[in-house]
Amino acid sequence: MILRFLFSFVVARLSSQLREAFDALLSDDDPDKLLLCLEVSNFFNFVESLIDKLLEKKIPFRHFWTVLERKIALIKDIVSLNIAKALTDDMNQLERKFVKLQELQFVGVSDYVAARMEVHLQTWRESRASVGLRIQAQRKHVDQAEEVLSERLAHLCEIDSSLASVDVEIAELEQKLAEAKQRRTILEVTKAGEEHSKTVMSSKVALSRERLAKMEEEAAQLLSAYEDSFKIELQRELERTYAKEFAKLEQQIISQKFNVK
Repeated sequence: MILRFLFSFVVARLSSQLREAFDALLSDDDPDKLLLCLEVSNFFNFVESLIDKLLEKKIPFRHFWTVLERKIALIKDIVSLNIAKALTDDMNQLERKFVKLQELQFVGVSDYVAARMEVHLQTWRESRASVGLRIQAQRKHVDQAEEVLSERLAHLCEIDSSLASVDVEIAELEQKLAEAKQRRTILEVTKAGEEHSKTVMSSKVALSRERLAKMEEEAAQLLSAYEDSFKIELQRELERTYAKEFAKLEQQIISQKFNVK
């Protein structure tokens, strides 16, 4: 219970790999593990101060690897290979975050925006150039669907006409009633199939019309915009993206601190 109390305030902030190693370490109250716990606690304190210095002084993380490796080696020597490996993995991950943060600081918002501006502008230009072709293709699809629907409607009219003729024939030719009813059954089954086809095609036509209307609306908005105004808005958006990415990465690094008091 003593060992678990010593580290209960930091375990929640550890990586899953390091947390599993600590769970094994804290599984009993072996007094021989007290020295290891103290060394790990000292390591946390050192990393805590190291993160503050790196954020404040902008010093490369690699300059501190010798010290970190020496401290981790000491923990490994006290017979805790799993914790030593987990600590090394955590420090490697922390170094990658610092490297990325320093890269963003070196690039700066202007170069960050400039590097991405042309790609977004090219995508916008290509979309603008192809909008007419896409609308033309969609309109052709709508025309074809409407043509198929017209054929189905004409076929339905023919079936309805045949049904009317059969009804007259039944009234006039009772002696052929059985044969006429059989023909009627066949025609009704055919009509049911065509009704289903009509329903399916009606849904497709409605969907195609809806897509066409949406594409025409988007095309109108796209064609009415000017590149300069789009570029200004795009720059603002990229600047916001840069700020969010910078802040997120910095927060991730700060959250790596163990708050050991």
